Parts: sequence; C-alpha cells; structure tokens
Amino acid sequence: MPAPMRALILGHALDPSANAVAAALHQRGGWQIHRHDLNALVGARWEQRLLADGTLTTRVDIGRTDVGSCDVVFNRIGPVLALALPGWSAADRSYGQAEWLALVISWLANLGGRVIGAPSGSNLAGPPDRLWMWMAAAAMVGLPPHFAGATSSVRQFPPSRIAEERPELMPVMGETTMLLDRPLGHAVPAVALCDLIVVGDAVFGDIDPGPVAR
Repeated sequence: MPAPMRALILGHALDPSANAVAAALHQRGGWQIHRHDLNALVGARWEQRLLADGTLTTRVDIGRTDVGSCDVVFNRIGPVLALALPGWSAADRSYGQAEWLALVISWLANLGGRVIGAPSGSNLAGPPDRLWMWMAAAAMVGLPPHFAGATSSVRQFPPSRIAEERPELMPVMGETTMLLDRPLGHAVPAVALCDLIVVGDAVFGDIDPGPVAR
C-alpha cells in the first residue's frame, strides 16, 4: 500500500475555507492531514540548511512532527502583524516580525508549486484579489466556479436557502438600519465544492477537468 500523501493546511481554526479543505481531504481518504495556525508556526522549531549544490531545505517541527516538506501546503495564514510577541519592546517586536516573515516566505517559496496560496509581494497568503477574480481564473482553466453573489435586499432578492453569509462580498452601500431588508454577500458552503485537488501536474478528484486544468 502506498504511503499517504501529506497535506499541511495553514489557517485559523475558524477559517471556513481551511476547514472545508481539511474535511474534504479527510473524507476522500489517502491523506495525512496536518492542520495548524499562525501561532503553531511561531512556536515551531525551525532549521534551514543551504546544501553544497545550492538547495535550501527547511525543517519545521511542530511537536514531534516535521511539516516543512509536505506534499502540498494550503496557505491561509494571516498577517504577521497578528503576532503578539508578549514582553517584547515595540522595536524588538517590529524586528522580530520582519525576520520571521522572511523565514516563512523563504520556506514557502522554496516549496514551489506545492503551495496553494503562495506569498505575494503584498500578502502572505497569495494575491489579495476579489473573489470574482479568483472565480474568473478558475473558469479559464475549466473549473466551474461555485455560486456566489450579493443582494441589496434580502427581502426582495433573497439568496439560496443553503447559502452562507460572506462579508467580503458585501455590496458597498450607505448605512442601513433595516434588519429585515439589508444588503448581503452570500455563497454556497465551500465544503460541497471540493471536486478535485491539483498538486503540481497531478489532479486528484472525482471528475476529469481535462488537459487545460493540468
């Protein structure tokens, strides 16, 4: 029996997207799932080595488990400014955040295509594009985007009964005090949307996305 693939899911314990991916992998089977948040990375034991051939290796021990070289990393960690670093002065805290940010970025960058949501120049968890831009990118490679939208009136234009509220999709409007007729951003639950998982050139799932998505 082949060894299970290892997936590292980084994100807050209440992050619905990270939880949905973890649940989908668990249900699919064949995956060893490591679920950690920002604080776990801060408290981990880090070791980086530059080999003679120029290869950079990173070991990240959380507890007794090395999660630094998993087969796939789903990155949803928040801003480094969220690091408390209690007892540090303001100057030391700023320096520590910068050094730790450089360490995390070098680690994730070295993993290459194994990282989903790799750091960009402006965000530690990938480019901060609007949701509709991610949906458009998915549609370009043949992945059907899930239903999401916004309404200016939940009374006149109600969302689907299974839809969840998504504040980031909230339309920009003036202040309103009407609780029964208010603007709302919404989308169907993400856990029902994981039909396939792409790791490099390999596609795992119940449907064939076709050669374009590979």
